[in-house]
Amino acid sequence: MSKNPRFSIVIPALDEEKYLGRLLESLKLQTCGDYEIIVIDSYSRDKTVTIARKYGTRILYSKKGNIAKAKNTGIKAARGKIIAFIDADMVLSRTVLSAVDAVFSETKGKVVGIEPVQKLNKDDVSEGKVGLFEFVAKLVWLNKVLSFRTKMPVATGCVFCAANAVAKAGFFNERLLVSEDRDYYHRLSKYGKFVIIKDYALVSFRRQEKEGLLKPALQYYKSDISSFLFKRVKKGMKLVR
Repeated sequence: MSKNPRFSIVIPALDEEKYLGRLLESLKLQTCGDYEIIVIDSYSRDKTVTIARKYGTRILYSKKGNIAKAKNTGIKAARGKIIAFIDADMVLSRTVLSAVDAVFSETKGKVVGIEPVQKLNKDDVSEGKVGLFEFVAKLVWLNKVLSFRTKMPVATGCVFCAANAVAKAGFFNERLLVSEDRDYYHRLSKYGKFVIIKDYALVSFRRQEKEGLLKPALQYYKSDISSFLFKRVKKGMKLVR
């Protein structure tokens, strides 16, 4: 890995041994190899760290239960011109990094955030519920597409940010237990556009299947309303992941 990589890939993780290897393998197969991987572990009790070491990642540690703090730890350690925040249970198609690099190069500072198309990872939900979750994933994606046309982008899961814009926006709000990404990317959008590329990332709905759709949906709906009305996310929202 280069000392001055094009990408710094920040992956918060807590007990992700079943999923982290898939993401790291998909990064290993990327057509663009100019990156560093920083796994921010919240003191996992399984083999998460062992798997991260196997792939030669940088491993840092952060307080358990605060994903905003984990992401901030990654920002402080990042050396790349593009900083990616990727959930540990996602899987990237082979050309995502190359496509992101091309967009940032072509737009010359006008774009500060990029998200690939998100598709349901069918391996993470019961076979009988694939149709339901594919429908939900499409609704979530439609909401994303519409939000990207505003200054309040709903960017989540796998987001690539220009490091110079991140330096201006500062850090994630560590007092937020949910929707820290919504809050942060709203602030980041003050410095440029957010766009979607055609290359895809597989997203997991494993938590939604375990907890049900209603509870997480209501929590994120409240955060969206708060963002729309008050341009911020209410700090008292409960942790849902």
